[in-house]
Amino acid sequence: MPSTERQAGKLLRLEMSLVNIRWFGVAFGLFQVWQGASVPPVPPPSVLAAAYGLVALLAVGNAAVWMAIRRPPTQTRLRWIGVAAFALDIVVVAGNSWIYSFDRYGATWVLMYVLPLEGAMRYQLQGAMASVAVAFAAEAGRELYRMYLFPDVSFVLTSVTFRVGVLAIIALVAGMMARSLARQAAAANRRAHAFEDLARRESRARSELAAFHAAVMAGIESEEPEQAMQSMADSIGARLGYESLCILSGEAPRLRCVAIYGEHGEQAGMVAPPASTVARSAVVRRPMLADGGREIAAPMVIAGQVIGAIHVGASLEGTFGDAELEVLGRLADQVALVAYHVRLHAERAETVRRLEELAQLKSDFVAITSHELRTPLTGIRGFASILYNQFDTLPREDQREYLQVIDQQSQRLSRLVEDLLVVSRLDDGRLKLKPRDVEVRPFVDGVVASFAEDALRLTVDVPDEPRWVRMDPDRVEQMLRNLIHNALKFSPAEQPVDVRVRGLDASVEFEVADRGEGIPAGEVESIFERFHQVANDTRQGVGLGLYITKRLVDEMGGQIEVDSVEGYGATFRFRVPQPANIERLVG
Repeated sequence: MPSTERQAGKLLRLEMSLVNIRWFGVAFGLFQVWQGASVPPVPPPSVLAAAYGLVALLAVGNAAVWMAIRRPPTQTRLRWIGVAAFALDIVVVAGNSWIYSFDRYGATWVLMYVLPLEGAMRYQLQGAMASVAVAFAAEAGRELYRMYLFPDVSFVLTSVTFRVGVLAIIALVAGMMARSLARQAAAANRRAHAFEDLARRESRARSELAAFHAAVMAGIESEEPEQAMQSMADSIGARLGYESLCILSGEAPRLRCVAIYGEHGEQAGMVAPPASTVARSAVVRRPMLADGGREIAAPMVIAGQVIGAIHVGASLEGTFGDAELEVLGRLADQVALVAYHVRLHAERAETVRRLEELAQLKSDFVAITSHELRTPLTGIRGFASILYNQFDTLPREDQREYLQVIDQQSQRLSRLVEDLLVVSRLDDGRLKLKPRDVEVRPFVDGVVASFAEDALRLTVDVPDEPRWVRMDPDRVEQMLRNLIHNALKFSPAEQPVDVRVRGLDASVEFEVADRGEGIPAGEVESIFERFHQVANDTRQGVGLGLYITKRLVDEMGGQIEVDSVEGYGATFRFRVPQPANIERLVG
């Protein structure tokens, strides 16, 4: 509780206690006036009327004080109420002493001893001594009046000095006690404040430690970096009671919000402006307060490198200070450490996954290529052995047939080796394209003619007029041969394969369509993957043709796509971009 509120509460409790004492004084005064009316010396009627009037004034004034303090007023207003109430008590007490001055030996003057006690309660020693001065003035004036009633100077001086002296002693004792009690209360308050501050610091330390622990555990339990960030943001925001918290990732000053807690969830994924508090904090590498204490930011630094930042915001009613800024700075260091290790763990897991994938690819490659290499080699060796051992006895037609088989298997072996070399160069980034101007019609006719007897199954649709395009003919021929070879393999023997060339504004398009069974819907997305083979199909090769075609198209900056319906064949088309100064191929 702030000191101003505590002081106001103390003044309020004092006034409430004095209100209760005054109600007792009202009752006691009425009884004493009523009783004194019949005890000699009997007071005159005017004295009784004045006494009852003072009791009535005390009752009315006390009621006014009670009404004024019913609603908790401010500290300043309570002080003025106290001054007015003290003045009321002085008037009532001094007035009673004056009223009963008709009795030379009356003891009504002892009421004056109430004033230093109340003054000490209100203002400690100063209040007690001030009441002595008031009492001395009142008693001196009253005794001057009594000299008029009872001309005896020695009695007057003795009475004044006695009464005021006793009152001064009472005032000194009460004032010293009040000051001592006030000092003890102040010391107790200081100790209480120290304990409260210690308790607050301990509570903040516990909350901070709990937030650290929860953040670290939340980050460790998450395998994905962004999931770990969100878990830490939720944990820190909930533990420390933040209204909104955002964890940003990246290099200063470009930071992207990857995890958010509380309000402003729409900011997730947004990039912080370079002039924002969190971006400036990351640039200068130190925590910052901004917007009148309604936002704080701290950079996430590890190994001297900024990998992100944390931003915390508050509403108009809430503000942050240096303590919260220090806590956020330490939290940012912890989050940076966890985020860094989570990222390393994710990268290691990805590396392991890639290594496992590469190991599987290697196994697949060895198995598939071993089979694919063994098949043509077996054919070559088998027919070559027959020719070698039975050359003189074999009919000429059989010799020609066996040599044709050897040639076909040699071509198959050559294509496989070429594919493997191309894949190796593509993976290593060593494949260099050699574009030049090529006339389309002769180029396509040459590719078709290379299929020998299978060329009869190919229908070609290419413009007859001379058209030139710029491309790497060796690589485009390789792509066309791969697509045509697949189309022939998957089409029935009696069905043709269509080869078309079309010109577009900025590219030339090659298209190969077959009449086969088509590609299953679940396989379309993966047919361009390395070593991919359609399930339950015995006509597969090594699974590199479409992969190589896709990679070569990408190297040329083009696009490749496939249209297929099961039972109705498949159509592959790829586009090769053309420079602006080449004459367009118009279809």
